[in-house]
Amino acid sequence: MTAEKSSLIINGSGTAGGGTFDKVRINGSGKIIGDVVCDSFAINGSGTVQGALKTDTGHINGSGKVTGAVEADTFTISGSGHLAADVHGGTLRINGSGKVDGMVSMREVHIEGSAKIEGNCEAEEVRLDGAAQIGGNCESARFHARGSFTVDGLLNADDIQIDLVHARSRAKEIGGGRIDVRVALVGAITMFIRSIFIGRDAVLLETDTLEGDDIYLEQTHARVVRGRDITLGKGCDVELVEYSGTLTKLDGATVGEERKL
Repeated sequence: MTAEKSSLIINGSGTAGGGTFDKVRINGSGKIIGDVVCDSFAINGSGTVQGALKTDTGHINGSGKVTGAVEADTFTISGSGHLAADVHGGTLRINGSGKVDGMVSMREVHIEGSAKIEGNCEAEEVRLDGAAQIGGNCESARFHARGSFTVDGLLNADDIQIDLVHARSRAKEIGGGRIDVRVALVGAITMFIRSIFIGRDAVLLETDTLEGDDIYLEQTHARVVRGRDITLGKGCDVELVEYSGTLTKLDGATVGEERKL
């Protein structure tokens, strides 16, 4: 007969050791020293786990921190939570300004707000509604972004949909099957703010090299765009375009050199 697991609940600024539990809650600035394995986990406040965490469901509400690796079926950061090592598992949701110091390897990554991932981000689906910084590569089957982002390495996905809302986005390299980049349709208030404080020309995607099969671009500046069927719309400025199928230029798109492969 399996022994029933106990729960660990810290209210305030208490300290406890790690272990295996049913439910773990840190309400306040409490601290757990050691690795934690549990069915459900939550920090409500600025609590800290000094160790690794393995849980079915995890949640940081506030500015909590986990110093070791995290493995979770579902993990949600609501606020400015900080995961100081790698994150693996099912679904990662960041609602606020979460930070991950390591790499992220999940089935799904959903960001609403702003997030910073220091390492690579790997997932079947990455969905962004806000702003994100990724210090390594971002690789997924589907990458859908509405907002702004920076990828210091390669952004690679079978299906890439980017809706540019405000500010500039940049990826060193972009590769995919279908790549669709458009200036997002926004409401009148957002359009007014963008025109006054940012300017339409500042809503931009920048990349050194972009390569795919079916490509549609707006407001994109690139050194090289390479693909089968390519359409360049308003605001595009590309030094070199290489294409094997068709090339269509709309609304004054600028191309320095064209090569039919």
